[in-house]
Amino acid sequence: MCIRDSNKSQRDALLGKTTISAPVPAAAVPGDQELREWLASKGVVELLPVFMEKEYNDVKTMEEMGLEEEDLDYLGIHNKAQRDALLGKTTISAPVPAAAVSGDQELREWLASRGVEELLPIFMEKEYNDVKTMEEMGLEEEDLDYLGIHNKAQRDALLGRTAPPPTRVVSVREWLAAKGLEELTQVFIDHEYTDVNAIEEMGLVEDDLDFLGITNPAHRNILMERTGEDDDDNFLRQ
Repeated sequence: MCIRDSNKSQRDALLGKTTISAPVPAAAVPGDQELREWLASKGVVELLPVFMEKEYNDVKTMEEMGLEEEDLDYLGIHNKAQRDALLGKTTISAPVPAAAVSGDQELREWLASRGVEELLPIFMEKEYNDVKTMEEMGLEEEDLDYLGIHNKAQRDALLGRTAPPPTRVVSVREWLAAKGLEELTQVFIDHEYTDVNAIEEMGLVEDDLDFLGITNPAHRNILMERTGEDDDDNFLRQ
């Protein structure tokens, strides 16, 4: 049952708006300290002002009844990690003392290790700054949608789909560099002529160079110096 939808008199009493029985002495009221500690235990102490403003300050009731999606909607809490923590789906690491907090540097390094350091402002703005939790749980498509990250390369990197650059691309660059033609690397990559083993074995012929758009006579002579006869059977293009 949603706390907000409880019987009004009961809800008012439970949330400290009024009392049904005799008033409780002020000394017995835990105040906001208990709420602060309860939120801190879930790693969301920063939400204290939100709970206080909406008068969600009866920790005992929230412990017994639990919070539901409707409660969090009413409280205006939309951050997925915070919602999961409050609904008991997961826990966010409790705040670390200021002296031990590395600030956004740890997040910056984590993003940099994935080649997406430029996304730091987005993660900070959306409060996705708990590196330990992200490491343990990983990020999902929904997280990236919430963060507003739509670039495929960035999404793949954050979801762990990105593989190291194919060795074959490096090989064709080195192969061309050895011939003094490294500037043609992108041409070979764009036309998917990146299998150095096949190029070495079959050689390049006139048709290959025409397909690649290489017209410089000197370049053509260098690239075909190992091909021997101009045999159409050696034509690499499918």
